[in-house]
Amino acid sequence: PDNYLITTGASEALIFVFMVCCDPGDEVIILDPTYANYMGFAAISGVTLVPVPCRIEDNFAIPSQEEIESRMSARTRAILVCNPNNPTGTVYSREEMQRLIDLCNEWNIFLCVDEAYREFIYDDGLKPYSVLNLEPSNPRIIVVDSLSKRFSLCGARLGCLLTVNERVLST
Repeated sequence: PDNYLITTGASEALIFVFMVCCDPGDEVIILDPTYANYMGFAAISGVTLVPVPCRIEDNFAIPSQEEIESRMSARTRAILVCNPNNPTGTVYSREEMQRLIDLCNEWNIFLCVDEAYREFIYDDGLKPYSVLNLEPSNPRIIVVDSLSKRFSLCGARLGCLLTVNERVLST
């Protein structure tokens, strides 16, 4: 319970992440195509989103580390991923997510994973999981979630931010 911050929907949690993890002018890497509302959340907080294109020919898989790093700078503070992806529906593999964790560890930045659609997986053989299953005590991981989606509670704005990073939770 000490690792949760309850919010008015996942949107508020995402704005909170931008404002706590970044200063105005800082950058957050996103995978493109991405959830369009991220752009508004970034604008509210003065954060610049830096898209890394995912290609349909690759089934929208997470690009190589080199491709992601080519878009990173001294102002990069986080990588934001929606898993499963909205709008593509792509479910990123544990290996892909581990690559992102490793990259964030190497660059000393946050990995923010929007898991609002975690239970919405329709491909045979794929099971829902949280990035926290990979490294539950990693202070660079922040999970954003929403009960509104999971339980079809349209209009019931209840979300959360989950992290073991005490600095993020106490800010």
